[in-house]
Parts: sequence; C-alpha cells; structure tokens
Amino acid sequence: MPSKPLVVILCPEQFDLFLSVYAEQLDALEEKLEIRTANTPEQVRRYLNSTVRPQAFIVADAFITTPSYRDVLIRLVDYARIGGTVIYAGLLSSLSTPSSLSDNFEHAWKLPWRTGPYHRETVDFNAVRGINTNHVSKKYSMKALFLANVERQHAVYLEPADIRRVEAGPHGRDVYETPAAFAPVGRGFLGYIGDVNGEPGTTKLLLAMCLRRDARPPATLGTGAPPTDISSVMNSAAAAIPSAVPLNNPRRKVLLLSLQKYDWHDEVYSQLYRALARNAYLSEVCNPADAVSALSEPSLPDAVIVSNAAITEKSQIHMNILQKLVEYTKNGGTLIFAMSFSSFLPPLKAREFFQRWGLPWDAGSYFRTTFALNPAGVPRPLSESALVPSFSMKALHLKNVSSESGVYYATPDSHIESHVFAPDEISPEEATETPAVFAPVGRGFLGYVGDVNGEQGSTRLILEMCGVHIRPGDMGPRKFSQSVSIGPSGEITPDTRIEEEVPLPAQPSQNTSTDRPPRPREAEVRARAAACEKVRKENIVKADRLKEEGNEFFKQEKWAQAAQKYREAALLAGPQPVYVSNLAAALLKLKEWDAADSAASRALLYDPNHIKSLFRRALARKERGQYLIAESDLYHLLSIDKTNEPARAELNKLQARRPNPDEEIDVSDEDALREALEIDYSDTDEHTGNFVPCKFYNHGGCRKGDTCRFMHAPDLRSVRDELERNVCLSWLVGECYHGGLCLYAHDKTYLPEHGWWTSEKRLRWAREAFDEAVALDAMDVPESILAEAIKPLPWRYDLWVHPSAGEKAKALQPASGSRSSRNIQAGSSAQTSSSRAGQGSSRANRASTHWPLGDAGISAACGVDPAQWGNNSDDDYDYENEEEEEEWEDTDDEMEERGQYFGHTRAEFEELICQGIKPWDVLPGSIPFGDL
Repeated sequence: MPSKPLVVILCPEQFDLFLSVYAEQLDALEEKLEIRTANTPEQVRRYLNSTVRPQAFIVADAFITTPSYRDVLIRLVDYARIGGTVIYAGLLSSLSTPSSLSDNFEHAWKLPWRTGPYHRETVDFNAVRGINTNHVSKKYSMKALFLANVERQHAVYLEPADIRRVEAGPHGRDVYETPAAFAPVGRGFLGYIGDVNGEPGTTKLLLAMCLRRDARPPATLGTGAPPTDISSVMNSAAAAIPSAVPLNNPRRKVLLLSLQKYDWHDEVYSQLYRALARNAYLSEVCNPADAVSALSEPSLPDAVIVSNAAITEKSQIHMNILQKLVEYTKNGGTLIFAMSFSSFLPPLKAREFFQRWGLPWDAGSYFRTTFALNPAGVPRPLSESALVPSFSMKALHLKNVSSESGVYYATPDSHIESHVFAPDEISPEEATETPAVFAPVGRGFLGYVGDVNGEQGSTRLILEMCGVHIRPGDMGPRKFSQSVSIGPSGEITPDTRIEEEVPLPAQPSQNTSTDRPPRPREAEVRARAAACEKVRKENIVKADRLKEEGNEFFKQEKWAQAAQKYREAALLAGPQPVYVSNLAAALLKLKEWDAADSAASRALLYDPNHIKSLFRRALARKERGQYLIAESDLYHLLSIDKTNEPARAELNKLQARRPNPDEEIDVSDEDALREALEIDYSDTDEHTGNFVPCKFYNHGGCRKGDTCRFMHAPDLRSVRDELERNVCLSWLVGECYHGGLCLYAHDKTYLPEHGWWTSEKRLRWAREAFDEAVALDAMDVPESILAEAIKPLPWRYDLWVHPSAGEKAKALQPASGSRSSRNIQAGSSAQTSSSRAGQGSSRANRASTHWPLGDAGISAACGVDPAQWGNNSDDDYDYENEEEEEEWEDTDDEMEERGQYFGHTRAEFEELICQGIKPWDVLPGSIPFGDL
C-alpha cells in the first residue's frame, strides 16, 4: 500500500480546466497525499468500485449534480456512510447550478444545506468535529459560493460578526452562511469548500478534511467479485434452475377473456387469480366490445386465457373476436382455453372450432381419473419442474391430438374415479385422449386445459402456459363450496372447505442426487408474505386514488400538482407503468426532461413494449440532445404499432435534425443490469439507525425492534431474503473476510433461486468494464471489483423519486391560465439563506442565481464548451401541438435565462467572460455588444 494516504480526485468533465486553475493546489496536496485523478467516467466508477478504498474522494467539478452520474452520487453517499470522506471542492462551486446543488444536498445527502450568496469575504475559523485546528488558517479571505442553512457545528468558517454571536452563547443563531462546511454522514463525513480561486488557506483546509481525525479508508467485506470465469463460485441454487426458466424474467401481460363470467368464478379459480395478480399484469374483460378493443391494441398481451365457451356463439361480434384470436395466435401470441371453457363447450362444435387453427382436435371422453405428465416429455417450452407430476381431475378430454402435444395422460394404473359408478378401467382408446394440450400454431401456441374443477395441478399448468413463474405461497389457499344442505325450513347452507396451496415436489438438483431439504422456517415465510400482501393490496387502493387525483390536476393543466400525485402513487404501490408513465407525461409538461426520462425508463423496465412510455422517453431524450437513442425508442414503438402517426412524425423530425456530435451512446446491456422489481413492504425498510448493520437482526432476530440504534434496512452490500434478513453480498458472490463474525447473514436458504446475483452475464459485464479501466491506469497494488458494484440500484434512487427545485416552485404557482402564472421563478429555492425567518444574508447585494469561475479561471474558460455555463437547450418542443403557449414560453425562457446570468442572456454572459469582463460587475444593457 502507498506510504501516504490515498486520495482520489474525481473530475471527469473539466479536467483540463481544473489543472489550469488549481495546479499549485494540486502540487501542495501531492506533498502530503498519494493523489490519483479520475478524469473519465470509466475511471470515476473504477475507483468507486475498487477493493482498494481511498481515504477520501475530492469531487472537483459539477458532474456529480448531473443525472448521468446519479449512480456515482449514490455510491459516494454509501462510501461516506460506512466511514469515508467526500469533499466537494475545486470547480464544483463554479460550475454547478443553484438548484442542482441544493437538490444534491437535500435528496442524496439528506442535509438542509442550500446554495447562498457568491462574494469575497474575510472569514474566521469555527471549530468543528473532525478537523484539527492546528492544520488550518485561523482567518483568511476567499471569494466563494457560500452555503446557507448550515448548522453552527458544521460551519468551518464564519464571518466575524457571526463568530461573535457564537461566542455570546445561546443567543446566537442556529444556522449560518459559510464558505466551507464539514458534517458527519453516517460513520463518515461530507465536506464542502466554495472557494473558486484555490487560496492557500483553502489548500490547508482541504488537507485537514482529507486527514481528519480518526480517518481511515472504509474496510471491504470480502475479496470482491470473483474473476470473469465464475463457474466455481456461483450460487449453487442457480445451477438448479431449469434451462426453460429465464433469469430476470420480466412480468408477462395476461388478458383474461370472460365473456360470460359466472358468480362462482372468483371462488373456484381464486388461486389462479391470486397468482396472476402477484406475478403478471392481469386484465380481465367481460363484454364483447371490450374484448375487441383489447385485441386491437398495438401492444397485445403475451397470453390470452379464454375462461368460458361464449366464444363459440355464432353472433357477428363473437365471430369477430374469434377471428382476432386466430390471428393473434398465428402472429406469435399464446392462447389458452381453460377454466370453465370445457364445461360449456358444445361437443358437436369442438372439431369445427379447433379447425380454425388448422388442428384436428375433437371433443373426447368426460370423466375423472389420475393423470401423469407425458412420459415422452412435456411439449416445449413448458418446464416439467413447474408442473405437478401427477394428480386427479375431472376433465373433458380431447382426441386426435398428436402424442408430443399432450401434457398429461392417464397412467397404466389409472381407472375411472367416481362416487357413483364402478371404478372401470381406462379403455385403450381413452388412454390416447388427453385433458391438457399445448401445441405450436404459426408463430404462437394454442393451449387447452379440460379440468372443470380448478384443481391446483391445472392452475399451475395454466400459469406455465402463460409463461408466468410463481414462488411458493403465491397461489395461497382456496375456499370453495363442495356441496349444499337444505334445512327443514328450506334454507340452503353451503358446505365450504379450505384447500391450502400444495407445494410442488422437491426437484432433484443437477449437481447432487439428493432433494433440496425443506426450509425449517417456511411457515414464517408464508406469514410474512401474507402480511406484505395485505399491505400491498391496501397500498394499491390508495395509489389508484392518488392517480385519479393526479388525472384531475392534469386535466386542469396543473402539471406540478399532477406530477406529485403520480409520484406519491408510485412510491406507495411501486413504480408500475400506470403510475410512472403518467408521471413522465406531467414532467414533460414541466420541461423536467431528465426526470421524465427516468420515469419513462422505469416504466419500460416493467413493460418494455409500453407504447406511451416509449413515446414519452423519446420526447425527453430528444430534449436532452440524445437524438440517436430517442430514434431507437421511436423505431421500437413503430415496430409494435406501425400506425402510430405521432411517433412517425416525431421520428421524421428527429431524422431531419443535424446529429449531435457530442452524443455518447450507452452500449451497456440493459438486460444484464436489470433490477429485481419486487417491492419490500416490511416495516424495517427505513430503519437505517446509525448505518451499522444489526447483527442480531440479520441472524437470530433483534428484540429491540424500531428502538434499535443499529441498521435493519437493506443496503448496497447485502440482499434481502424472505425472512427480511440482509444476506452478505460478498459471501454470495465471492468470499467474506469476516466469516461467522459478519454482521450480515451467511445463509441463502430463503433467497430466490434465480436472483440477479446468480447471473453470470451480469457479473461478466461488470468485471470486464472494471478490468478495462484498471488496465489504463493500474496501481502498484492488486485490486478487484467490489461485490456491491454488481448490485442494481433500487428504484427508490431513481431521479423521478424527488421533485426538483424547479418543480417545487411551479407547484406553488397558480394554474396555467395567466401570464403571471406561467413565469418560472428560476432559482427561487436556491436563494433561501436560512430556514428561519429573519436570518437571511446581511448584505443585500450578495444573492445571485448563478456564479462565474474564479479570477484564475476566467481566461481559462474562454474556449470551454458554452454548454457548461448553463442549460444547453432552448429548443422547446410542443409535443401536443399547444402552439398558443409558445409565446409565453419564450418569454419565460428568457426571464429564466437572465435570472441565471446576472441579468444577461447566456450569449452576452459568455462574450463578457471571453473579453475579460466580470459579468456580475456589469449592469445589463450598459455595454453595446456589437462594439466588443
């Protein structure tokens, strides 16, 4: 290891400018520290994800406030919480916008700090925890972007008048303005230095923060992720996954066609309804008009279940539905006739009915017996491991079915089972008939399940035909009426019974000859799952109500209020497309392009073919200057819905634009990075405590509950299991140094068998990217990628989760009916110098909404990409043809622009900078720019 403490400077966007402005400061730091610089996005992520942990990270430009580095910000916060030091310094205060920096402190770091005034001031040192008073200047002058709303114990320097108030005792204020702050975050610290000129006193302060008392690099839990060839260390449970079951299988869309739904349907088929609701996007239509509409949608379902025989009627609308079902199957859909379909299928119509799909099937015998899976193998792509090997059912059989298409057949020992008739043997002809069929038709599949009683084996078969994979407990119990009794007075009393879910037999492992042992705490798992399911249902009801409120606001053009309602719904019930796609629409209205992209992308993780989300993300990406990937979204949309004229028109506009030469295409494999989408409804999800994991909670259980001072919530170094314990990720994918002393659980019994940590594809992608970055700038010590680097970031870290300062300001405005209501008060939240009334800045001329580089950086800035000085797009696309608003929006944009550039336009601001004139010292309009 290096003899000096390792400190990494992160400056991927303006590294050359940083070197020109802070060269002397960098030389001084290198005398005391082992300095490494990360000047590309790849190197930034390499150092954050390396098992060689630095003592501190210095964030030296404004990249950390941009959405494309959100993953870096989240991992920096996590690094600080486990004991590291992160310092915002260098160019960051010069290049950040007020709102983005304030949002950064509020949402990521959970600190009340806000951007304050920009000016030069002589300040005095104020002792704070962690900084050695012998290593800093007691007084010096700096030109800096001050922070407001900083508590006294975190303000490193204060104006002399404020120092006197502090010394006066309890009459001093609680929050202050300061050019430098240092606050604990978890077990580590966040520092901020707003100096823009790299003063000598600032260099001392930077060293003092890097070398804070008791500072040491955060410890790594294990050896990191294993090499790219991980076959020897992969989770053994992954090896037991049948090849037919894909890893990270996205939720399927299932349409239930119930044209003659009976009162008893929900009771008899409750297990099927429950399993589909938990693991698929289920919609049910009960009248012909809705059926035609559902089968005419551009984005068709993955599977259609026809639950009764109304489809066989000869009416014109039923014939239209039938023709659409034939086309749907031949074009790649999965169509299943099941539930009560066989009970009401006219036997004489069966042959003609199935001939529509070119099949010779016909109605066969009707009886109960015990069936077993096809001894020659079940039809592909069905998986035997998802089906009950053998069970009894009463069914209408089909005949003239090819042997490879039958799923179940009577066994040689089977006989007719009846409470009335004798147990006759199955005839040879009946033995060739089958109660369940699955066959290819065109590019799709046609399935049939003839069971008339909703047996659990049939329910599992229907789910497997749909491609819906379930977990133990997802079907739950079934309560149904077995018979009725008639009393003396004629009253009818149903005889009901409860049938518990019967788990599938344990499947033999591919690596061992023994079955997987039963899980000893299965009852506890089911109880927790039931409790979470209850909460989930309650939350969905509340979320749907919030969504409707959002729809009302949207109709009234109250975009910010609508966005907040949609956001609340998604946070409550999970980011399903019905919530976050609506949120994306509202955010587009608010011109929150980055957040709209984030919301639409989250919707598409749930449903990659969601038409509205594809269109909304394309609009957001176009506004962000990402024209190529916006085109990609539109091409995908048009491949699903070729008649979508708005998408085609938008694509033509994009293709007519000049390409953005600076656009970078993300070539990462999205499937390899896909997040598990389950939502944790446990009450410990927010119990972060002191950010030290609770060993009792993760092992045997914590008796202190919510009063425990340690962390029960999941974090980036662990995986939550079905007992709500946090399992050590280092142990799962490699080796944990702590063994039995680890604060996390070392037990995968209650983890999903095919979790993301078992994906060799995911680990290979992460490891290769890391190794490439290391090869470009190798250290003299071995390093590996941290196990937590492969963990997908939870959706609650998405950009759309928190409203921006601009969105908050718009939410306070009246509805968009007047000119005054349309004026966006840019940077209003950024100017709050204190959360307490009467504690603002003592100088009236301090506040500003944007600020320049320091004196040393003015000449260096000439030639810098102008986009670094502010928003990089003034091209407003009216995506719903609202031309009547354009005039107002142009005025709004200019007002906002002048608010950011000291009353000048951006072009005027840049011209002044390049002429060596300080824009903040010049009154707008006082210089004829044509003479410059």
